[in-house]
Amino acid sequence: PCADCLRSADPVLLLGCGDGEIFEALDGIAATGVEESASLVDECRSRGFVAETALLRSYLEAVPEGSLGGLVVTRVVDRYPLITWPRLVAAAWRSLRPGGVVLFEGLAGRGAAARLRWLAGRPRFTIVDAREFPGEGGFPRDCILVCRRAEAT
Repeated sequence: PCADCLRSADPVLLLGCGDGEIFEALDGIAATGVEESASLVDECRSRGFVAETALLRSYLEAVPEGSLGGLVVTRVVDRYPLITWPRLVAAAWRSLRPGGVVLFEGLAGRGAAARLRWLAGRPRFTIVDAREFPGEGGFPRDCILVCRRAEAT
């Protein structure tokens, strides 16, 4: 259901596309993927998806300003140290055109979703949706934060 907000967003970038499962979760939404692992990019390509190998943080920072309609950032807690989150949010905002949508995925554990919600909402993004997916012991297995880029202030 979170992917529905990307249906009219074009182009869409998957930052951390893994082996291609995320493409399938987008259910036909056209996207380009970026992954650090060449073997994972090869797997994406073998499944018919467009993907390239690059360092994720520097790739997003090099995306032309306002050039994306949608962005999916996967495994935020695993891939990005907390100290880099302000820079990640700023690069996401800069890369999206006004009204563009970003999905931050992989926010389970230790208040990660609350921290990112606070960063994203100052005043860069409007929070559109936040979903927790239950795991064992009542703790969330995952959390996705969906944000829409606000106008420059």
